[in-house]
Amino acid sequence: MRGTGRRGGGIRSATFNFGLVRGLHRWGLLDTVDYLSTVSGGGYIGSALADHFRLGKQDLLLAPRGEHGHEPEGVTRLRGLGRFLTPTGSLGEWLVGITSLLRGVLWNVAIFVALAVAAAALFSFALDARGEWLFAFPHGTASVVAVCGLALLMMATAMRTEPPSPPILVIPVLVVALVGVMDALPFVLDTIGARRQTLEWATVCSGVAGVVGSGVLAKIPAPLRALAGRLAAFLLAFALPVGVCLLLLLEFAADTQAALVAQCGALASALVFVF
Repeated sequence: MRGTGRRGGGIRSATFNFGLVRGLHRWGLLDTVDYLSTVSGGGYIGSALADHFRLGKQDLLLAPRGEHGHEPEGVTRLRGLGRFLTPTGSLGEWLVGITSLLRGVLWNVAIFVALAVAAAALFSFALDARGEWLFAFPHGTASVVAVCGLALLMMATAMRTEPPSPPILVIPVLVVALVGVMDALPFVLDTIGARRQTLEWATVCSGVAGVVGSGVLAKIPAPLRALAGRLAAFLLAFALPVGVCLLLLLEFAADTQAALVAQCGALASALVFVF
């Protein structure tokens, strides 16, 4: 017995769900569904689908556009209202649509940048003005030991009759990643110190390219859309935060007062989070 659910969200959800239902029909999966659950906007499509099945006209509703020469009036109306951000195409609607899109993208960017600032503030506690750790750190050896320990742990889990729970593998992987960062960070800071301007330009370009790329994904041909989406996500979720973190660490190393302010901010944020 199989069921499928259609989410809510008004006309946007109706448009999206109509495409999903047609896709299920095209792949021959819709006939295997026994129960259909809908809410709000998904109910528009759910009720229309149930009614057409009751009348034996489901092919008219679900067939590709133009296959029967015409389509139901409701589908035509849904297509007309599918441009929910810019239904009339006026300049004001385009400005509102672009603003809404950028607002969401920038909020996501702000989260990653905030994490980068917090990481830089925390690392600055243990780094001196030269970018070296304030304690003796076994460079090279620490990474080798961490990787070997992770490999032995994975081999040990293979001897269990039951698969390990996710934390058993996730936590050691995070520890190895942290050790690798601590091992490489002084070398990275020393290397980019003489190329700071290049890093600044690369960081700014990553942010601009990621934001602009997120806004034009809908205009990119389908074969390239997935690749462009992954590239924009990489720039916004990795390249930009890493660049910001490294630039802040260089600034903190050169300006003790800035580092102190960042450290106080990190401690205050941690206290707010805990309590």
